Amino acid sequence: MDGIKAKGFLLTIRGLGRFKRDGGDILWIGIAQNEDLAYIKKQLDIGLSDYFTIDKRAFAPHLTLVRQASGANAAFTDPPGFAVAVKQISLMKSERINGRLTYTEIYAKGF
Repeated sequence: MDGIKAKGFLLTIRGLGRFKRDGGDILWIGIAQNEDLAYIKKQLDIGLSDYFTIDKRAFAPHLTLVRQASGANAAFTDPPGFAVAVKQISLMKSERINGRLTYTEIYAKGF
């Protein structure tokens, strides 16, 4: 992560979606295509390719809002889009603690 060359940028958040899952859907909000974010991902892919198999699926960034959502047939409407400033990236550890999904920041790199 220290090798990432980037500067702060704005992300546009917009569009709601759903991943259908047994036991409850995952609801998410999308992130509009962004060259700065794509460039950071490309740099990470290159830097990590000697250690991990890089997923070849299309990059589709999103933010998870709800896990195990019930009422999967309920309609929801898209909120208006909004922008957020990105000033750092973080490496997160994801683990279940007492049955609850918990995220812990391991490392951060500011821009």
